Amino acid sequence: MVADNSEKSSTKSVANGSLISTVSCKDELPNAIIVTQVPEDVFDNTEDKANFSSLFTAIEKGIHFDFLRSFRRVRVIFRLVTF
Repeated sequence: MVADNSEKSSTKSVANGSLISTVSCKDELPNAIIVTQVPEDVFDNTEDKANFSSLFTAIEKGIHFDFLRSFRRVRVIFRLVTF
């Protein structure tokens, strides 16, 4: 038996022209986020990098981090949950 994921996400415009989307099922969620404006210390200091990572691993285990020094960004990739 296959779960019915036929519900679509809805998108609406708000006063400032931004779009807000409503997620109707877990399949629509992204498995990664990009953190911007990361302080230089996170890239230079091993302890600061560990502290930064622990902010996410305290919530969920099995996270992968891509530290993109030249962009001052970190891509945080969450593991995919299979049901």
